[in-house]
Amino acid sequence: NPRFSLCTMAFVCMKDETDGRYTVLCQNSDRHPNETHQVVIVPEIKIDDETLVYCTYAKISPPKSYSHRCLLSKPVWMWGATMGSNDAGVCIASTTVGCSQHSNSSSFDQLDQKLTGNDLVRLALMFGDNALDAVKIIDHYLQNYAQSTCPVWMNATRSNRYCSTCFIVADYSEVWIVETINQWFVAKKYEHGIHTLGNQFALCAPFDMISTSLRDYCDEHGIDWKYTLNLDKQFGRWQSHYFSDNGKRLTHIHSTLQAIAARRKVNITDCCDLLRSHRIRSAASRHHDDEDDDNGDDAQSINCGCFGVDICAHAGYGAIRSVNSVGSLMCVIRKNGVVNFVTGTSSPCISIFKPAFVACNIADNFGVAFK
Repeated sequence: NPRFSLCTMAFVCMKDETDGRYTVLCQNSDRHPNETHQVVIVPEIKIDDETLVYCTYAKISPPKSYSHRCLLSKPVWMWGATMGSNDAGVCIASTTVGCSQHSNSSSFDQLDQKLTGNDLVRLALMFGDNALDAVKIIDHYLQNYAQSTCPVWMNATRSNRYCSTCFIVADYSEVWIVETINQWFVAKKYEHGIHTLGNQFALCAPFDMISTSLRDYCDEHGIDWKYTLNLDKQFGRWQSHYFSDNGKRLTHIHSTLQAIAARRKVNITDCCDLLRSHRIRSAASRHHDDEDDDNGDDAQSINCGCFGVDICAHAGYGAIRSVNSVGSLMCVIRKNGVVNFVTGTSSPCISIFKPAFVACNIADNFGVAFK
């Protein structure tokens, strides 16, 4: 059920908060537990005037005459990716948000004229030279293509028109949080701090970027998009984040990282521990005895029935807790490049984070240089 499958979490710690002056972007991809999630490295493509890029449904023209080499973490059946990085040092994580309203897309009823949010992730990584450029790539395609959402494996022919995609786009210098409602688009830029993204709109006015079509809608309905627009209050759906304990998980991530930062700088081990965390309790699991927590029983939320969605998600029975953390990615962004740590397996709590390099130069005395 797509309405109750919105559980993916992502967070970013910028270089002023980390122990090595690097920015780290982390995400668990929570999807159908039987959906194969793969990690692939996609090389640059040759582009000429007749080149078309074949996305999940649509065929699109590339916006540039060159592309970047990318590392993608993606469901095996789709062209797009849930998260990834490129050889220019751009990293992107995405989440799906339920919204109460969609923008007018009557002229884009056919799937071959639509892009998925996962397609936008891959396109932004293929053609983005930096974080701002990647945000502009997303905006460019949103102006020309409506979004199609197929968030659940084996349900790919059904598109939930009331779901849209949000993104964290990061490079070494800055982070952009981008939130969309079909073709509507807002974005904010950050240069320091700790930021999280879940299954609920997080941005409020003023914005650094906003689409013309959303401005027109706000003007028509008397909404002040310059100073008071709150996307969650205006367009959010409470069901999509209530049943997934979105607020508890976001609060836990942010408070944990802030507590660490108050004592010392955040390191990548802290981020791995958070991706593996089972410390959230849903409202339905409060009947557990307090003494279980004293005994350090970290696995209660895995076994508390149809509720109990956690940062490291484990699928249960029923429509609410129907997803599993099928893949995890941590991008450590330094000035001279990105080191990716990937699980390549589901359930990060029992997985190893393995280093992967999307761009690598070998010194001549160690062999032939390659990229």
